[in-house]
Amino acid sequence: SLDAERKRDLYAVARRYGLIILEDDPYYWLQFGAARTPSLLSMDVDGRVLRFDSTSKLLASGARVGWATGPAALIERLELHTQASNL
Repeated sequence: SLDAERKRDLYAVARRYGLIILEDDPYYWLQFGAARTPSLLSMDVDGRVLRFDSTSKLLASGARVGWATGPAALIERLELHTQASNL
């Protein structure tokens, strides 16, 4: 995982060049310190981060349950792509 400063730098580069960030940090929910390192999604101010989570590190590696979180416009596009590929 990236520390908070590197995440801020990454987000600044994405903003400068108009990039979308796909955040996949399976160990985020396993941070047991005083404060969690913020996610890129929590830093998102202009709708450019899609965050992917799953239960594989929390419950069991065989539990293949996952979800995406992000701005509605990006989630809708993701749903359309998923529907097209699953047909």
